[in-house]
Amino acid sequence: MASDKRALAQLEDRLREAGYELRYERGHFRAGYCVVHERKVVVVNKFFDPAARLEALRTIAEGLDAGAVSPKSLAPS
Repeated sequence: MASDKRALAQLEDRLREAGYELRYERGHFRAGYCVVHERKVVVVNKFFDPAARLEALRTIAEGLDAGAVSPKSLAPS
């Protein structure tokens, strides 16, 4: 569990460094990302536990620009 939280924090940092705004919101959705008026936003359901947040962010990061997030941050811990 602690490793999930550490890996989650690292991946969040990598996404922010790549210019993405991270938002944890409530709603009837899983997770996703979008670009609205050149603003990169990643939204994850705030009710996800750390392991689910990590998996959602990894899935999202894999779909982003090849250089946006380092491969090291996507590797399982």
